[in-house]
Amino acid sequence: MKLKTKNIFLDTNIYEENNFFHSSNIQALFHYSKIGMIDLYMTSISRMELIDRMKKGLTDVKNEYNQLVNFINKTRILRNLNEFEKIEKSKLTIEKSIKELTNKLNYIIETSNIQIINADYVKVEEVFEHFYKQESPFSNNSKKHEFPDAFIIESINSWCKTKKKKMVFVTKDTDFSNYTSKHLIFRADLSQLLSDITADFDAKQESQYIPFINNSLKENQIELLELIDSEIESLICLNLDFEKVSDFKKENVKFIDYKIISIRPKYAEVTLNIELNISFTIIPTATEIEKSFFEDSLKPKKFSYRQPIPCELEIGLNKRNEIKLKWINSNQKLYIDFKK
Repeated sequence: MKLKTKNIFLDTNIYEENNFFHSSNIQALFHYSKIGMIDLYMTSISRMELIDRMKKGLTDVKNEYNQLVNFINKTRILRNLNEFEKIEKSKLTIEKSIKELTNKLNYIIETSNIQIINADYVKVEEVFEHFYKQESPFSNNSKKHEFPDAFIIESINSWCKTKKKKMVFVTKDTDFSNYTSKHLIFRADLSQLLSDITADFDAKQESQYIPFINNSLKENQIELLELIDSEIESLICLNLDFEKVSDFKKENVKFIDYKIISIRPKYAEVTLNIELNISFTIIPTATEIEKSFFEDSLKPKKFSYRQPIPCELEIGLNKRNEIKLKWINSNQKLYIDFKK
């Protein structure tokens, strides 16, 4: 057994990293909680924090969009283009939208059997003791006033003490790195955790599917990489502060590794990590020469870019070689930034 406990808590930053409820990773975790493979927990404080982060995200998106509309209206020239002729400010209502997302969160909590740990378990004196001693999670001066983190982790730790249980605490927050407790097991990589859960789940079944999945990936690796290679170029966006780019080259994508993140009744989900390598040359314009960005003010400069990219696969379990490429980079554009 790879898991030391079935009890799992996700920090708010993990939900944010996975677009709250949308990613394959987060959905796989909800699935395992729903079928009783794991026990997923949330604190009453982290639930409020999650709603607050969603509200902030909606507010930021609306404000940035409206700023863009204001800029377009100010410059006016873009109004001559059909695609900008009828652009208007966002009609998004924050309160209505956050109510919809809160209802969705409540539905997920209920249907995925997520259990709520109330703040009653927290010992306030211990939180303030950590604060005044600047102990984790107050070790970072820039976060000394962020009490929610401290109340969340203390409530979980106190709950574990009372129930005589352990909890896997999944977080990317380095402020917890110095927090010590025999009840808490810190993990940062959600996909690796899901891989461990999947291995335990598969071992408990009458028939094991992981060898079948591994063979399918091995047999189809070349074809999969070719498929990804043919589709990834449309996602690449060069976000450069230069007018002229030439000699753009993209190497064939390379295999890094993969993790099986869930096994469902008819298919398995796999995160396949590939490496993208591209290079391009920036040609100096007259303006760039004047700014003396290029050392010799004349010669073009060549740049290279290397980045691991996650891809999501579905592998059918009823027949061989039934593999579907769900998306590359969560269907998001691959912005390659290079600023002066």
